[in-house]
Amino acid sequence: MGLTVVGCYPFQDKDRFVIEATPHVYIVGNQPRFESTVVEGPDGQSCRIISVPRFKDTSELLLLDMETLEVEVVKFGVYQT
Repeated sequence: MGLTVVGCYPFQDKDRFVIEATPHVYIVGNQPRFESTVVEGPDGQSCRIISVPRFKDTSELLLLDMETLEVEVVKFGVYQT
């Protein structure tokens, strides 16, 4: 009786962490600041990559226009008189 370890458990046939098709949007959370860029692939595909900072640190949220893939930053604050 032997033990065979193949790949990363529980994915023995295929690695579920490998993205095989280019997504339109790729969002990365818990980043130090907001940034956004569009990356062009070799076959003409494009992907908007968005880095999202922690809301508790920046008081910012991001709005993504699903038609144009443009990103807008909304900042929350306390009104002081």
